[in-house]
Amino acid sequence: MTPFRTTLLLAIIFVVLGVYVYTIEVPTMKQDVLQETEARRLLPFDYRDVTHLAYTTRTERILMNRDERNRWRIIEPVEARGDARAIESVLRALEIGKISRVIQRKGQEQEATAEQYGLRSPYVIIDLTTPEYTESLALGHTGPLSSTLYAQRRSDQNVLLTTLMVEDFRAKTLGTFRLKDVLFFDGTRAERIQLQTTGQTITLQRG
Repeated sequence: MTPFRTTLLLAIIFVVLGVYVYTIEVPTMKQDVLQETEARRLLPFDYRDVTHLAYTTRTERILMNRDERNRWRIIEPVEARGDARAIESVLRALEIGKISRVIQRKGQEQEATAEQYGLRSPYVIIDLTTPEYTESLALGHTGPLSSTLYAQRRSDQNVLLTTLMVEDFRAKTLGTFRLKDVLFFDGTRAERIQLQTTGQTITLQRG
């Protein structure tokens, strides 16, 4: 075989291998990475799609709904306007949460394991509803690192070590989620403000 034919044959083989890599191997690798990423997600939802949220601790249960104008409202134990920033900070923390490890799958002496990781009597249970998805998540003890928590989903009952941080969920009460604004008005439309103190009155007028 002449050097020219050898070079041509090698070039053809190189092109064929290149086409195979970019049309078969690369898409397959990307799909595998995507599937692995999805498998590690704790809860597959966009926090902006959540319409109903229940936050249950050992002392109280707080039910919250989001209306079509994206306004949150507490419906139990009292009716009040919800603080969107406080509510959505919890939802965002759940959305970015990942599964670090599956500690135990359903049916494997689960009662003892749930007790060991604080999931038999969890300190908080979070119920979420979107138009396409419903899930309940129980949170237990802190993991080996302070930035990890043990959790259990109702859908599969697996005991999981997650990347959730305890600070994002503990010490949340009705007061946390309740809107704390005293007055509700559009500040851009205010024309006059009057402040009264002991022996003094201050009036501010829009010019």
